Amino acid sequence: MGMVVEINGYKAVGKSSLIAGLRRRFPDAVFREGFRKIRNGLDLSEEDQFYENEKVYIKREVEEFNRLISSGKLVILLRGPEECLFFARNAPRLKYGKDWNVDENIGDYLSLVEPLHADHILWLDASDSILKARKEGDRTK
Repeated sequence: MGMVVEINGYKAVGKSSLIAGLRRRFPDAVFREGFRKIRNGLDLSEEDQFYENEKVYIKREVEEFNRLISSGKLVILLRGPEECLFFARNAPRLKYGKDWNVDENIGDYLSLVEPLHADHILWLDASDSILKARKEGDRTK
């Protein structure tokens, strides 16, 4: 089985630039970039709709991760299973100001993600001033 490397970090820290360089260095690797949003019209600030969305998203991400690792190649992910769990557990509070018991309501889905992990996680960091300058200068996103 191949190695799985997850790249993570703040917006505008240079994740996409790193991925571009890694693509040149490791042309046979399997790459998966970014969040793959589900466009289903659900209002994620509503508890029942958030759970419905997360179930679909988690199921899809688990299937994709398992497909990628079964390739036997080096897999490089821009955000991986750990990020999926973090979002599911923390988005209601951090993004919507809601105090929902996510583990109680979709714990069976979260348990599908928990055993999945990257072999290595690269966390990219930069100072606030550099991040601000990069974000303001990036016209591609």
